[in-house]
Amino acid sequence: MGKVPITYYYTFRHEQRPELFIEVGPGLSFKDKMNQDRKELTTILEHILTSQLDKQKQYIVQERIEEYSSLIRGNRTASEWLDTFKKRWRKR
Repeated sequence: MGKVPITYYYTFRHEQRPELFIEVGPGLSFKDKMNQDRKELTTILEHILTSQLDKQKQYIVQERIEEYSSLIRGNRTASEWLDTFKKRWRKR
């Protein structure tokens, strides 16, 4: 059975509300590596996950988040309420 590398990147970006970005990598198969010991397999998996997380972090820092979908949205932050109030005030 294949394994799937999953990484999480937790950040506050531009708001007071935290965001959690989840990256699901391609399926992995270790059938050809079954003769390696656990330490070697752990090192391989560590490299795969570290590379995936580094790439994920770089995309998020560069604001390249168009491939992510929002699953849950919390309440408005104080900044969002203030922006709404400012827009309404300016219309007067």
